Amino acid sequence: MRWTPRRQRYAQVRRSRHPFTRPVDRLATRLNLLLAMVTALMIILSTGLTVLVYDAAQARATHQQTHTHLVAATITPTNDDAPSQAVDPGLRTEPTAVTWTWAGQPRTDIIDLPPRTSRTSPGTQTKILVDPAGNWAGPAITPAQVTGTTITALIGTLVAASALTIALHTWCSRTLDRHRQRYWDESLHRFFATYDR
Repeated sequence: MRWTPRRQRYAQVRRSRHPFTRPVDRLATRLNLLLAMVTALMIILSTGLTVLVYDAAQARATHQQTHTHLVAATITPTNDDAPSQAVDPGLRTEPTAVTWTWAGQPRTDIIDLPPRTSRTSPGTQTKILVDPAGNWAGPAITPAQVTGTTITALIGTLVAASALTIALHTWCSRTLDRHRQRYWDESLHRFFATYDR
């Protein structure tokens, strides 16, 4: 009796269990498994990146709330002939000069007015955020902005993940079609070679 290595005997047993499995079928199984694994990885990465973006935006909002102060400010005139400007409460206005008092000293700076400001005419009172030094700390970060940033990040990551997955699927399909065509060409060649005998 001829002795064969264990690995070779195991391979023969596996082939005997699936006598009708073609090489292209095994390749298709591997490619489908690869595509499923990459798709799952893309979903995990998209979720993780979205969570990171949300945590970062929430941390910025929390830091602003704990390290800033709300003070009253007055819009200062920049052009006496300029008419008052009405703006949409949901939109940010053009940079506007405002004056506020901090530690008994008046301060003036050009800032973006909060979205809820309805008019930008000189003398209008508004509320702004300042840091511990009394400097303007930037527009207030609202929960809606945190949510919007998170949704934007989620959409962006999903689009990128979908593009990568589609590209991989296209590559797998072309590779499988190429191997199938080669398999059929070899099969026909063997068939006609056997028939000619």
